[in-house]
Amino acid sequence: MKQRKNSDAFYKEVEDEINKHIHTKTNSRTFIKAFGIALDVHLSAIENLKVITSDVLDSYNLPNKDAYISLALRIIECEEKIDILENKCYEQNVLVMQTNYKLLAWENALSELKELLIYETTQIRENKLTQIESELKDLQLLFRRDLNDDL
Repeated sequence: MKQRKNSDAFYKEVEDEINKHIHTKTNSRTFIKAFGIALDVHLSAIENLKVITSDVLDSYNLPNKDAYISLALRIIECEEKIDILENKCYEQNVLVMQTNYKLLAWENALSELKELLIYETTQIRENKLTQIESELKDLQLLFRRDLNDDL
């Protein structure tokens, strides 16, 4: 355990010395200027590489990064529209189901009303027939009385 603490301390010392050495070398105007120039050269090389890559892709009629970005954005827009359409279809299906349930209820109610009307019309016809029969019987009785009185 003590040996580990010693090795940790040793490595810490080495790290500190290396950091001091790096700091003394990089903390100068000359280094900063040279680093800035190197960074500018690197950036212009990257820009040149982008232009060359774009030209090569164009010459072979291949898509570049911008085309992929545009395509990805269109895919996202299409997916959003599909989601909206799916939601609308679901809502329409719910409305159709609700309407079907209402129509079924109306159909049942109309069927019951039809049965009731059929029953009532048969009752009315039967009542009229019995009423007519009784009136005919009454008339027959009257005619018979009149005939009997005349004789």
